[in-house]
Amino acid sequence: EPGDANIPKVSVRFHLAASEPHEGYGEVKDENGQLLWIAQEPLLTERDVARASVMRSNQRNVVLIEFAPRGVDILDEASTAHLGERLANHIDDQLAMSPRMQSRMAKGKAAISGDFSDARAAEIVRSLNAPRSAAGQDHD
Repeated sequence: EPGDANIPKVSVRFHLAASEPHEGYGEVKDENGQLLWIAQEPLLTERDVARASVMRSNQRNVVLIEFAPRGVDILDEASTAHLGERLANHIDDQLAMSPRMQSRMAKGKAAISGDFSDARAAEIVRSLNAPRSAAGQDHD
């Protein structure tokens, strides 16, 4: 679309993850340097985001994400089926965090806290809120 060419495209991916070796999962280091095994295919991507915003929490920037209806359903099902397991959150292929899913995530919201500067947090949110082509179309 004309007009949004100057908004950098930021990718966001949410993958199921485990603290122990898991068939079909790839081994990486988590945000604390511990081994983590991550599902190859993402559960959710930036295409499933309805809107995003920045919140300050404990002097850190937190990116709040609300998912579109499809994403809400996927997150609800995954958090129910994989309760107690981890959800790895990537921004631009960098693992931001991999929290344990402590309860069912039925509201379709996620908070990603990483070491985001004010500018980086704003860039992520701007990109996620920019108009995108519908899910299912090829990435450019």
